[in-house]
Amino acid sequence: MKKNTILWLLQTNQVTPTIAEFLRLFRTRMEAMGDITFMIPSSDKETLKMAKALQPVPFSISARGQERSYRGYLRKKALLQGGEYALGLPFHEALLLDDLGGGSIQEPWLNFPHQERVKGVILQIPTPLGSSNMEEKTTHAWILWAKQKKIPVMGYELLPLDTRWTLIPSMVDGIITTREESYDHLRKTLENKKQVRLLPSFEGAIFSPASTKFTLNGARAAYHFQNTLAIPQGRTVLFLPHNVAMIHEYKKLLQALRKPGKNLHLMFSIGRDQVRGTHDHQTIIETVCRQELHHFGSHSFHDINAPWEMAMADGVVSCSSCFNTCTAQAQGIPVIIMDETTPPFSRGHIRKVANPNALLNAVKSLMVQNSKRTELGAILSHVLKNQAAP
Repeated sequence: MKKNTILWLLQTNQVTPTIAEFLRLFRTRMEAMGDITFMIPSSDKETLKMAKALQPVPFSISARGQERSYRGYLRKKALLQGGEYALGLPFHEALLLDDLGGGSIQEPWLNFPHQERVKGVILQIPTPLGSSNMEEKTTHAWILWAKQKKIPVMGYELLPLDTRWTLIPSMVDGIITTREESYDHLRKTLENKKQVRLLPSFEGAIFSPASTKFTLNGARAAYHFQNTLAIPQGRTVLFLPHNVAMIHEYKKLLQALRKPGKNLHLMFSIGRDQVRGTHDHQTIIETVCRQELHHFGSHSFHDINAPWEMAMADGVVSCSSCFNTCTAQAQGIPVIIMDETTPPFSRGHIRKVANPNALLNAVKSLMVQNSKRTELGAILSHVLKNQAAP
């Protein structure tokens, strides 16, 4: 039996080697649910080369329509009739000297091999300050094609969407954001608020022109540990760069977080050289913090030499500044440090607190942020099933 398919549009400036490798990983992860076919303009040789491992399907666009004419102008004006800006200026008057005044009407036509059982289209949402004219025309062509076929279109964020331009976001059936500020902005701006989704940080960090091998390894680790640890959806994950030199401080940190503990998963970073007598690092944590660990939903142990595994966490919680907190800051992962001996501060992705109550409040903020997030696989599985996004 043939599987349902999602067509994923990729264009120039929308793909990096890291993004391409992640998409290959993600397609494999989704195999049991359906197929993902990547579509790339045949004229975009560089992107076709970069995404070769994805086995993309090339396509072309041709335009059908008429040249500039007064009849075309009247038709455009009629289509815009009744729409106006907040202060009462009609759309057709504002556009009279721009595209509307040209009087030309063209309908883009996509040319590509027939694809069966298509249940959705995924494309990047362009913004006027970061996308070319051709990218925007191609995006419009795919939205039009999908609307005619009654196929839902999901747009995702690569360039920031917390801007004044909401035209294209309003044209798609669902939006996948990678930044919390974009999520909050679009939820306030767009009428269909339910269709705006926010990715977990380990996936959102991939969809960036600045994504690195670290973020890719982090996504791989997140998928691996989700399968092996069976962490329930909605449970907030905290990475703790534990150190045996601060056993007392970390025990106190766990005591401060016991109240919401059942909704938390703790990732302990451990090192082979951190031993005391015959006890290794993991045994020390399990022995000294035995009573505290019972208050938490789940916990796991991670090699200190694999720092990218922290990417699956919603935040790093530490008792001191260290290598892991510096790495997390550089990767945009929230850091909370509870240190009662140094002055508290907040800057960028790091916040230092001076007492257990402040730590608890900071972690609760991470839990609120986590409650907004939906994994990419969950979103696309609903599209493949012809359902509304979760």
